[in-house]
Amino acid sequence: MYFRRLPFAKVFVFAALLLFVFSKVAFAGFAPPVIYQADVATNSVALGDFNLDGHTDVAATNLLSNDVSTLLGNGDGTFQPAVNYPVGLAPTGAVETFGTAGTPFALAVINSGSNTVSLLNGNGDGTFQPTVDYELGNGISPQAIVTGDFNGDGYCDLVVASASGGTKNNGNIAILLGNPDGTFQPAVNYDTLGVEPVAITVNEFNGDFFTDLGVANFSSNSVTIFLGDGLGGFTASGDYPVGIGPTSLVSNHVGGLRLVTTNSGSNTISRLDNTGNGTFNHSTSFAAGGMPVSISQGILTGLSVDSLAVADEADNAITVFPEKSTKPYLKKTITFPTCSSPTIVIPAQLRPQRPEDLVVVCSEGVGVMLNTQK
Repeated sequence: MYFRRLPFAKVFVFAALLLFVFSKVAFAGFAPPVIYQADVATNSVALGDFNLDGHTDVAATNLLSNDVSTLLGNGDGTFQPAVNYPVGLAPTGAVETFGTAGTPFALAVINSGSNTVSLLNGNGDGTFQPTVDYELGNGISPQAIVTGDFNGDGYCDLVVASASGGTKNNGNIAILLGNPDGTFQPAVNYDTLGVEPVAITVNEFNGDFFTDLGVANFSSNSVTIFLGDGLGGFTASGDYPVGIGPTSLVSNHVGGLRLVTTNSGSNTISRLDNTGNGTFNHSTSFAAGGMPVSISQGILTGLSVDSLAVADEADNAITVFPEKSTKPYLKKTITFPTCSSPTIVIPAQLRPQRPEDLVVVCSEGVGVMLNTQK
């Protein structure tokens, strides 16, 4: 076998090029978490720019103090002390909404103890107005909330997953369509095909350009797909098995549209592949850490491709699934220690022109893990 010998200069250039490429894609990791205090029993976070200064801010719901804490970002990965706003009983989740009542944004908070959504309109300076509460119809114990424009009118709508209630008491979703003045219409409820829905994701699953929903059902180990009609209505079209005890899910376009759940009872994540017509193939599972309870996606490496981050509550760790566009959801994971009993992990652009950092909810409060990728 004959090998052509390269001149030394070309070999040097080639080696330098490989080193440069590797340095761009190597995943350095995350620094240990810095803890910020919110209020009592923080259990969820949402991200936004609350004071319009171009920096990411954090809103955290607090289960036992019945309030939401806002922490304004400084743009360097640090945050100012929390300011608290009262909401309903036992808040379990918050999400940023846009375009309500002519304000830059608002916060919508679900309250599992009062079965309501509290809307806090923003003033644009990082402060919020008193809450306006909305009922959830026959939904009981809301667990997740997501925004979208479900009827194509340009106004923010809400969808809430409740763990129980509905016609069979197996849980349901509530759709609250937004009005031009920033208020919301009464909730319209839909039963899920599974039992105890606890998480939601929105995307377009069947090629009709209308927003659809994926809902993870904890007790039936499944994901229900709701296809939207573009007018604000939904039809439950299928229920797909995943691992044991799904608690969180995301939709992702790396290598084709997929749904991915964390399965707290089987210590796995499950991937459902979209066929393109609103149905999904059988799930494929990948090992995660101990009791994975939260999954999210973000630009965590130098590849500019979404990676997955999973909070492993039993291991006090974050498991990262680095991705490549040709090999999504690689089995080779990287694990980073974090604060105690993490229940939420969200990638966040806390510093300009850097890969995303991680915001983690744990027993100590809100943890911020800065990305060490250069």
